[in-house]
Amino acid sequence: MADQWSKILVGSDFTEESAVACRYAAQLARLAGAELHLFHAFHVAQGDMMDDRGRKMHFDDAQKRVRDRLDQVVAEHMDGYPKVKIEVRLGSPAKEMLAYAEEIDPDIVVTATHTRSKIKKQLLGSVADEVARHVRCPTLIVPPELL
Repeated sequence: MADQWSKILVGSDFTEESAVACRYAAQLARLAGAELHLFHAFHVAQGDMMDDRGRKMHFDDAQKRVRDRLDQVVAEHMDGYPKVKIEVRLGSPAKEMLAYAEEIDPDIVVTATHTRSKIKKQLLGSVADEVARHVRCPTLIVPPELL
């Protein structure tokens, strides 16, 4: 079945858990010869976006910084896999990932889940859970125990 995949979508939030998911996605992409879509969405609840020094940032600047970090993810966790397309969006990570999945129609989505208390999970939800429930293709959820 994996040899029939042509597009794989993986999300990164720059955590160690998502790095593991990226490694799995890159291995699957290599086996299938598939295009790998690396996705990140950042959400600004209210106010301005700030850099690590507390200075205001414009969306274009923030997007460039995120793309640079995703380039690092490709180099460090995907062994420089050549068929990677990077997508960065502003908004709710789950909603934006689902919208992007609708656009590209992947054969499988790979995502990580994080260790959270039950209360935090109920209050905040989970991007992995939301994506798995609503995406129109199989989902591989990489658990944090694989770190």
